[in-house]
Amino acid sequence: MSRNALWHAIAFVVALALLSFAAATVSAAVTVLAPAGTKVALKYIEPLDTATIKPGERIHFRIAADVLVDGRVVIKRSTPLAGTVNKVGHESVLNSGFANISELAVMAVDKKHVLLKDVRVSAKIFGGNKRVPAGALVTTGTMKDITIWVP
Repeated sequence: MSRNALWHAIAFVVALALLSFAAATVSAAVTVLAPAGTKVALKYIEPLDTATIKPGERIHFRIAADVLVDGRVVIKRSTPLAGTVNKVGHESVLNSGFANISELAVMAVDKKHVLLKDVRVSAKIFGGNKRVPAGALVTTGTMKDITIWVP
């Protein structure tokens, strides 16, 4: 075999190997079902205080850890999201201060919006308020089943 033919044969084998790898990578993409209630950890971006928060205020979060379903990442860590304070309370000294954060939605790896359950911040003592520092963690869950395409 000539030297030129040998190089052509090597190039062909390398190209074939690369195509096989690319085909395997493409076929590895799947859809997974993230069931309602799939746990999602959030990290507060800014502090929150039930003594001063008002309905309509936006609260910003980041996803605290990759959300996995069947061992596959469906929502990436650090993905930003925000919610809206829809209710606050501290009607009397017999009630603890609270804030309810709703309208939480985060983008999955396939760019679909995943709705999350409300987050409630509440003091543990009567008449008290709750101060949540930036960086604090809270866990919520997905609102409903959703099928996500995972590359």
